[in-house]
Amino acid sequence: MILLDFLPEAAIFDLDGTLLNTLEDLAGSVNYALAATGLQALPVDYVRLMVGQGISRLLHRAYVFTAACPESAGQVPLTPDTLTKLDLTAADQPAEARLAQKFYRYYGEHCLDQTRPYAGVEQALDAWRKQGVQLAVLSNKEDRLACRIIHHYFGRQLFAQVSGLKAGWPAKPDPASARDILRRLRAKPAASLFIGDSATDIQTARQAGCYPVGVGWGFRSARELRQAGAAVLLQQPEELTALLPLTPSPGVLPSREAGKTT
Repeated sequence: MILLDFLPEAAIFDLDGTLLNTLEDLAGSVNYALAATGLQALPVDYVRLMVGQGISRLLHRAYVFTAACPESAGQVPLTPDTLTKLDLTAADQPAEARLAQKFYRYYGEHCLDQTRPYAGVEQALDAWRKQGVQLAVLSNKEDRLACRIIHHYFGRQLFAQVSGLKAGWPAKPDPASARDILRRLRAKPAASLFIGDSATDIQTARQAGCYPVGVGWGFRSARELRQAGAAVLLQQPEELTALLPLTPSPGVLPSREAGKTT
């Protein structure tokens, strides 16, 4: 694993699949909403592939997939490749509105049931903060939910900024929100990290001008992260601590080609 030759001014973390394993609560809420609207439940691994671009996108994918094969959605193979080929132009706005209403009502009551921080994440974050790295969270989850969940598990002092999807702001991988966070922290993009578990996060990092760090313990494959351009791919949360230099030192961002996987 590559060791950075600089101490970052800031580090922006994705939420779902990076800091917290939220999959069971998300899948449970999606399946509750599907059942409540007369559609078939999906395997958890299918929901895993649909997460990452916001809840509205998650629900749209779940609706289109299950509506296309209402009797056998759980048996139809779903891979990242077939998901990209799914005809997302198909839509039934009233049905999807009912699905979203059911989802948000249920998820609001159950978003903390089984969600937990990944083992080792809290210790690594504490070590980073003690070294002077400003920490932030940027999620495609709605802002009120992102703040509620992060504050529940990590308190209000660890992260200098927590931001979810807000009205009038584009979702990741658009870099606008990441750049706004860095502006508020007075941190330079080239001296900052963006850490996440999906191609969406790596694309956000690169478009914002941050150093892209992929994590392999989340919802996506190492292959997806490498193809998206992750400069470093971490396999365990404990490796976050080892990524930073022991003492602050000026340096130049390692090139994309310099990144190695563990």
